[in-house]
Amino acid sequence: MDSIGARAQILSVTGRTDWAALPRTSRADWRRTLLEQPGRASGTLYMSSGTTSEPGQILYPQIVMRLASLRAESFLSDTPMRPGDEVAILFGFGQFPPAHFYHDALLRSEFRAIPFGSGRNMRTDLKAQMLGHHPPSSILGMPSYLIKLGRILETSGLLGHIQ
Repeated sequence: MDSIGARAQILSVTGRTDWAALPRTSRADWRRTLLEQPGRASGTLYMSSGTTSEPGQILYPQIVMRLASLRAESFLSDTPMRPGDEVAILFGFGQFPPAHFYHDALLRSEFRAIPFGSGRNMRTDLKAQMLGHHPPSSILGMPSYLIKLGRILETSGLLGHIQ
């Protein structure tokens, strides 16, 4: 990570914490670090048509992709999920690298990944029907979207089918 001007930190919080004093990396800091990479650096170039903001592109260097995927794998090891479990991924795979980080981590951990994508590529009510009729062991996504999906599953009577 030093080669791209970033340093990883392990954050351990026990007891009362001064949350305002914790080190932070802003979205602008992260974007600036990524944009400063050489034009021919090895990595994944994410592009967006700008449906929610301006069109753009940003390069995630290979080392960042690998380390972020390993971090996701570490998070997954702290869950009750076990190899062989089916995990629905409800992140978009466009210009949203965490979908890729978690997908790679799931496969390395021997899970069965089911990439549904975000609410933009399939209506949430249709996704809820599919999840209700073929329930995965776990669902991975943005908390706000999972709450929305949970409400739809509950209203449609399908929530009880999902663990």
